[in-house]
Amino acid sequence: MNLWTFTISKIIATFGSSVYSFGISLYLLQLTGSSLNFSLNLFFGILPTIILSPFAGYLADRISRKKLVVSSQLLAIATVCLLFLLLQEGSVAAGYFYLSSSLLSISSMFISITINASIGNLVEAASIQKAVSYNQSASSLSAIGGPVIGGMLYSFFSIQVFLIILIVASIVALFLDASLNFTLFKKQDGMAGNSAKIESFWTSFVSGFKYAAGKRLIMKILTIAVWINFFAAALQVGMPYIIVQELEMSSQALGFIEAMLAAGMLVMALSFSRFKSSTARLIPLGLISLGVLLAFFVLPVLLPLPAVLQFIILAVSTFMVGASLIFINNPIGVLMQTEIEDAYKGRVFSIMQAGATAMAPFGIIVYGVLFDYVSPAVIMISSGAVIALISVVMGRNLFEPALEELPAEVTSEKDGYTASS
Repeated sequence: MNLWTFTISKIIATFGSSVYSFGISLYLLQLTGSSLNFSLNLFFGILPTIILSPFAGYLADRISRKKLVVSSQLLAIATVCLLFLLLQEGSVAAGYFYLSSSLLSISSMFISITINASIGNLVEAASIQKAVSYNQSASSLSAIGGPVIGGMLYSFFSIQVFLIILIVASIVALFLDASLNFTLFKKQDGMAGNSAKIESFWTSFVSGFKYAAGKRLIMKILTIAVWINFFAAALQVGMPYIIVQELEMSSQALGFIEAMLAAGMLVMALSFSRFKSSTARLIPLGLISLGVLLAFFVLPVLLPLPAVLQFIILAVSTFMVGASLIFINNPIGVLMQTEIEDAYKGRVFSIMQAGATAMAPFGIIVYGVLFDYVSPAVIMISSGAVIALISVVMGRNLFEPALEELPAEVTSEKDGYTASS
């Protein structure tokens, strides 16, 4: 029951957030006519995640996770309700949107870290693979449907409608999250309750970092997550540059091709939900596939191909990139759930989120400069080669020995490829 409850909650919450984000982005561009204001809204949405992720992990390991999720949902509802009331009074300055984006980002980050840290307690061990897959499927589904629904609504309704959608979605998610049993499958670990409660934030964070550093497999996972987020910026920046600037395709073509990324993630995540346990040995395959596929994006630039064939190559490549990301993300998610002790999960997940989130905007800046001075073919092929090199170095030399240390039920090849009923 917990599995379906938190999955439905994730779908509703992320879908509402996706529709809202799309509407607010268009509204800010229309209100100010400035791409800078649009970028600032994104910036203030990312900044709190980087700064406060360690604190979210600390709280997730120290207080009731249900109370933390419910409180975060209430913060989101209060933020959107206040913005709605302000808009009812008249036009609102852009600063209010920056503030609301920051508060909603904080709420979403607390919920994400807490839920990720709790999956092993919400569902039985045999369902962790399915829970991680459903969690990723919900995000992919909202990434596809949110902009589509948002674009339809924006043509006919005011921005207040987008706020109402998010309020309703957040309220429904609140009731669903409140019904979850966060200790249903909780296991006792070696952390003493009294000593854990009196640790200061800094002491607790350091102990969590030392715990992660002492786990060879976890550190390799964290390292891969950080670097993948950096090199993913090659696609995030390069895709619109190649499609719009180099190939002179329409914005509609760009939107469809970008949607194929989420479609690939959705299809592959649903496929992974059929596996009973971890498919950790697929991580190197996912990394190699991702590296190779980045090079495919420059084929339409290098070869004299018809426009239709250019579009097909980019769409299929983007779909396959989304599928490759699930080959990496899903096994990593399962390993994090099975390898990390419950008392440290919040802090370790927060360290990963902070590192990955911080690396993404850095990568965007670096690649934004590179695409102004370097050939797209050189950038994409080089980035793909580095990702493939990461797979060779980390996948074979580091993952295999570490995986051998895990319990048999976690890494069993037989279980990993057996479809569940």
